[in-house]
Parts: sequence; structure tokens; C-alpha cells
Amino acid sequence: MNEVAASPVPEVTAEKADALPIDVATIDATCARAFGLQRATAPGLPDLTRALRGHLELLIPPDLAGQTPLTQAAARDATRLLKLPDNAGTARTRARALAQVCLILLEPHRPPAAPSDEETHG
Repeated sequence: MNEVAASPVPEVTAEKADALPIDVATIDATCARAFGLQRATAPGLPDLTRALRGHLELLIPPDLAGQTPLTQAAARDATRLLKLPDNAGTARTRARALAQVCLILLEPHRPPAAPSDEETHG
């Protein structure tokens, strides 16, 4: 009997995906891995690039009108990078570029910094 097992990951609609919190720590870790690449032939580079593309698709704001100029520029750059065909010769550079715009677009999703002791004790 050839039964196909159901995927353990539930399908998420676009509306539900928009309501999910952005996992800042995971995206930071993915970007750090991209910046740490030493060679264009690094193992796992295609998976890393795929993860960065997924992060960017979540982070690119649907409406750029109310965004800061830096966010608007990063979103435009990310959109251009996502449209480029994969090229093995520029894979490491592309991963780093994806990570860079990913970090810029991630910034508004970071929790506010806790006040330092100096600020709270005068």
C-alpha cells in the first residue's frame, strides 16, 4: 500500500502568515551565517539562500508609501535581488546581499531595547 503521509506542517494562509510574529533571532542567525561564508562553494549555500529569500518575502512591506526612505530602498533592492536568476559564480555575494537587505528590513520588527542602568538611575 502506497499511502502518502500528510505533511506535519500545517498550511498557513497569507492572512495567518501576516499575523505571525517575525522571528528576529532566527533571521539574525541566518544572516550571520551568510556573512560568515568563506567560499562560494560552501556546503548548505543553496539552503541558506533559500532561507534568506523566504525571510525577505516575509519582511518586504506590502505598502512602501508609509515606510522610511531606507526601508523603501532596501525593499526595492530585495525585490530586484529576488528576481535575479541563481548564478553559482556569485552565490556567496548574492547571499550576503540578501542578508544585508534582510537585516535592514528586519529592524522595525526588533523589540525595543531595554533601558540601561544609567538611563534608569540618572
